Amino acid sequence: DDPATLAALLRTLVDVAVSASRVRDDESRALGWALVARDVTESNRLQAELSRAKELMDATFASMGDGVALLDADNKLLMVNDAYRRLLALPEIELTGKALAFLSEHLRGLLDDPAQLDDDLGRQLADHQTQTCELLFARPVRRWLRRSSTAIASGTGRLNLIIWRDITTERDTMAEREREIATDTLTGIPNRRAAEARAGQVKRRGSIALFDIDHFKRLNDTFGHAKGDEVLRAVAATLAHQACGSDLVARWGGEEFIAIVGADLTGAAAFCERAREAVARLDIPGVGKVSISAGVCSLSDDFDTAFVRADEALYRAKANGRNRVERA
Repeated sequence: DDPATLAALLRTLVDVAVSASRVRDDESRALGWALVARDVTESNRLQAELSRAKELMDATFASMGDGVALLDADNKLLMVNDAYRRLLALPEIELTGKALAFLSEHLRGLLDDPAQLDDDLGRQLADHQTQTCELLFARPVRRWLRRSSTAIASGTGRLNLIIWRDITTERDTMAEREREIATDTLTGIPNRRAAEARAGQVKRRGSIALFDIDHFKRLNDTFGHAKGDEVLRAVAATLAHQACGSDLVARWGGEEFIAIVGADLTGAAAFCERAREAVARLDIPGVGKVSISAGVCSLSDDFDTAFVRADEALYRAKANGRNRVERA
């Protein structure tokens, strides 16, 4: 009952593994027992810790929002969590042992563009090297997924850790931010930045047109800036309405607009005439009729040179009476 004695006994308690075997003489007569006792306290403790660590790892693996899979050196699945199945819309079948070819074929059926899936999906990576790509899935719902593949060196050979993450919200937010950056806040049409980007896409096979609202300063002085803004919005909407799918109309600055037209000079001039006539038909409340002048040039030269030539043509249109189109 002495506390000190009890504490001492507790400190000396150990786990013991006992094995017993019969001891016999040469004539197989039993002589007794041989007993062997081993202290297994430490090994039991380590085994318990390993068991707890495995339970924790399994629980973490199962609860992760990212899809995680572990592949062996032959690119066959060793482990897969529920999120992996869900993100990749995998069938409810046993996946352990499935080869990478099975996954590749399944994924190509889900992608918006199957060619997005690189052919070297299963290529060998250096130790701890990570390969990342972002893929647009069209099925079962539209979403962007980022796949990261990391090579892991282990005692039993090379392993590959695959992680899939849904980045749809991230990509949509970036796209919306890019749209905002490339949009004119007053008129709602693309801005100068967007026009310069499109010009690089249609270089040598398109045209550039510049528009200017005639007598805009006098209009502002007469009717006020609020009405001036209303005129800008109306002209912007009219020009954008005349654009075809391959054309881009943007506000360049002030009362100036630019169109990057995916047609040759003849087609671009015809677009400018349609736009000029459409603007001339406008009847803006409190202001009345407005008109525009335009200069158009082929984009066979670099953008800066073509812009200068279109601007010169625009000034000729103004000098020749306004409300007209001039070619460079």
